[in-house]
Amino acid sequence: MHCILDTDDDALTLGVEARPFMIKPNEYEMERLSGRSLRTVGDYLAQARRFNRKGIAVVVVLPAKPKSYVWIVVRAYWKRYRYFSPFSLTIRARLCLRQILNH
Repeated sequence: MHCILDTDDDALTLGVEARPFMIKPNEYEMERLSGRSLRTVGDYLAQARRFNRKGIAVVVVLPAKPKSYVWIVVRAYWKRYRYFSPFSLTIRARLCLRQILNH
């Protein structure tokens, strides 16, 4: 069974230590988890890959600004999608995971 962690603050920090299958932090939460400022897309992807190496298979990074991009990082692969709503994110995440995990 796979565990998906979607929380904030101390619960997120402690939950990451349990190595869930997937986490869904926004940009601010990623910075808090990393303990440093993340300024570029490369910084966010590098942090997501650190989580992958720790055993978290999927990292979905939500935008801080509405209608920005969402990043889905699965192991060594990543995809960028335009973020419109939680529903569209769910559909796109499923498609992305299916494409990536089938390769």
